[in-house]
Amino acid sequence: MRLRPEAEFQTSIPDEGIEEDGDFVEFPGRKVTEAISAMLSGLGYEMSAPFHAEHAGWELDARANGRRIWLRIASMDDTSYVLFTKDMTWQFWRRDPSFADFLTGLNAALQQDDRFDEILWSRDWRDNTRSPDPVTKA
Repeated sequence: MRLRPEAEFQTSIPDEGIEEDGDFVEFPGRKVTEAISAMLSGLGYEMSAPFHAEHAGWELDARANGRRIWLRIASMDDTSYVLFTKDMTWQFWRRDPSFADFLTGLNAALQQDDRFDEILWSRDWRDNTRSPDPVTKA
């Protein structure tokens, strides 16, 4: 099984970054992060509050049954975003939902939401093989 934990996507959610004197006080992506958080909450994950990581974007955690998954959402421009995910669970015991289940559920939720499109997953920034599916058999 091949996991692709990073995604690039387009969104119609308005860019709400706050600028003062030409510098960002709050970087764009809060509303996109809140939308993704609501999706995951609807899938049964307990979500942390979004954390403003300045130029790196917005971060939050998803938790379910002892599993913790870290997410970062970063704005590339007014409509383009990058999503990073990482399973932070200590892997001594098998925990459900698996990280693959998490990625599959998140992808399905993004695909069903009309505000998101052109969703392509990759292993990391060096991976040139983008896929519409975050989990493939390989």
